[in-house]
Amino acid sequence: MGNSGSSDVTIEKGGEHFFQTGDGVKLSPALIERMSSNESISSNVDQQEIIDKTRSEINEAKTLLDEYRKIVDEREKQLTDLNNKWNDRLEEEKLKHEEFYKTSFESFQQAVDETEKKFSKPVLKPICEDLQKSLVNCYLENHNHTLNCSQNLKEFQICVNRAKDSLFAQDYKLAA
Repeated sequence: MGNSGSSDVTIEKGGEHFFQTGDGVKLSPALIERMSSNESISSNVDQQEIIDKTRSEINEAKTLLDEYRKIVDEREKQLTDLNNKWNDRLEEEKLKHEEFYKTSFESFQQAVDETEKKFSKPVLKPICEDLQKSLVNCYLENHNHTLNCSQNLKEFQICVNRAKDSLFAQDYKLAA
């Protein structure tokens, strides 16, 4: 008891267990337990602060995520509305185009009909049809002796020339 000097005592942590060291002073297991529980409590307090801080950051991130989701949803709704608007306008334009095409086609068809009424198509009827048939038959029957058909050819030529003269006379009357 007369020793009034002090000695250092250390508690070291090896792995998960604490052990005591010192210069001949032995600490009681209860003291070691209290000292380690104090360290554990302080460590638990630090860990709790970290957990609380992390939870706070997670909550902030969730809040930001919710805000971003709202913004994205709002933008998607705007895009959907714009898409619907432009699709409606496109349909309107298609209907206008179809109506314009229909009206244009009807107008064009009406103009064609009126023009056809104004300008009659020439009616072509065969001229000298009987003489032409007899000439062709003669050639078929006399394919080696075509001179035998000269009289038929002469009659056909006279008929064609009369028809031409008749047409020219009609055109001359119309022009005058």
